[in-house]
Amino acid sequence: MPYADTDFFLALAKKEDWLKEPAQSLLTEHRGHIWTSLVTFVEIAYNAEEYEIDLERTALNILEIADVDVNPSRIFQAYAYIEDGLNVMDAFHAAAAGQEPIISSDHAYGQAGIETILLQPNDPE
Repeated sequence: MPYADTDFFLALAKKEDWLKEPAQSLLTEHRGHIWTSLVTFVEIAYNAEEYEIDLERTALNILEIADVDVNPSRIFQAYAYIEDGLNVMDAFHAAAAGQEPIISSDHAYGQAGIETILLQPNDPE
């Protein structure tokens, strides 16, 4: 069962791509036997603006053609956090945390309404 990295999904998602035709051919050949990981969804998020990719629609398309090693609800939650202003990595950390508080020095979580246990330097005595 082949693992597909982000290049494959970007070729399929972008309006024009020099690899679109071979990607479509490989999709036809391997449909039902492709898998990918959370890393693909993170990388798609990093490239979404540059390539004008709709994150939610692209995630749905990927989930339709590939098995993934993560709960899809975490992916959509991360993308929602990105829409709310978190950067890509913070959004995926927040989605992974679910309803649990996050230990971090980053104030962005609290600003997004996510419970944060602030990691701060100790006060000098």
